Amino acid sequence: LLVDVRGSGMRQVDPRRIPGAISLSLDTLAAQAASWPPGQPVVTYCSCPDEATAAEAARRLHAQGRLRAWPLEGGLEAWMAAEEASRLNP
Repeated sequence: LLVDVRGSGMRQVDPRRIPGAISLSLDTLAAQAASWPPGQPVVTYCSCPDEATAAEAARRLHAQGRLRAWPLEGGLEAWMAAEEASRLNP
């Protein structure tokens, strides 16, 4: 499960997203996560320096007992760069 944890303002400024990702704020993350299957792998992402928001989201999921949650290293920019590289070098 991919979770975009950027704030709504940032999503408006930069509407790019990883295909299939859901958008959740940090405030609603725990409530939504309660409905996910136990053991569901979760990757959180943002576009802030050092993946700060994504790391906080993963930390909150861990505190909820969801130990298979990780922040995406490099965030949205890294994903987009990898996506572009794969298109240029199939």
